[in-house]
Amino acid sequence: MFRAFHRSGRVQAGRLPRRSIRHIIHHVRDARVQGRVSGHSPRVGSAQSQANAGASLVEMQLAGRWRSLAIPGHYELDQLAKRGAIAKLRYGL
Repeated sequence: MFRAFHRSGRVQAGRLPRRSIRHIIHHVRDARVQGRVSGHSPRVGSAQSQANAGASLVEMQLAGRWRSLAIPGHYELDQLAKRGAIAKLRYGL
């Protein structure tokens, strides 16, 4: 999700170090973004965006590198409920 950029704008290979991601999160907090922001926020937000886009739990598990389906399932309760069996019955989704 977070990648290093060269001055020319090219995306560098490999991931950013954890300290760099922590630095980015601190800048987000300093910008007074509404809501609670933590180092885990990008993983949660990414999983929620994937659920909204229709990704399955297995796809989210693979993308987030979670060992269990329980974690992305927990993050996606609201999104999954919106397209679940009751939503389909009630709203014809």
